Amino acid sequence: MYISYTGSHGSGKTTAVYKTAFEMKLKYNDKRVVTLAEIASESPFKINKETTEESQLWIFTSQIKRELEMINMYDIIVGDRTCVDCIGYSLVAGFYALADAMIEVAKSHVHVYNEIIFKTIANNPYHFKDGIRSSDTKFRSDVENAILEAYKMIGIEDTLIME
Repeated sequence: MYISYTGSHGSGKTTAVYKTAFEMKLKYNDKRVVTLAEIASESPFKINKETTEESQLWIFTSQIKRELEMINMYDIIVGDRTCVDCIGYSLVAGFYALADAMIEVAKSHVHVYNEIIFKTIANNPYHFKDGIRSSDTKFRSDVENAILEAYKMIGIEDTLIME
């Protein structure tokens, strides 16, 4: 089982991941439960408004790589982002050719997610200055809209659970 949270930064995904993983471990105490932390903060390249195509490609491929590794090691994965999130950030940055290529890969990969929960910034005021994530409200909103657009382009927007 793979449950993943998605959406712009500062929408409460990480908080929800740990809460859900805790609940899953209590409910399925005989299962191996793991959290998959977001990948972007590990990027050796710039992120947010200063992102580069290399950064987005690194984040996208690292996300998929880590997911594929964990799928075979754990019974239940609770993830902080999907590979589609990176596509949204790429669209906002104007990396359209890269985003198009990522969409094609994502179409064959999104089947790994049993449940995708979209955390909106309007309903989840979890953003705080942490020195990593951008505080720009318009940027956060643009990212949220671009992620939703990416799910539409992949063809699974109707399967999202909106929170």
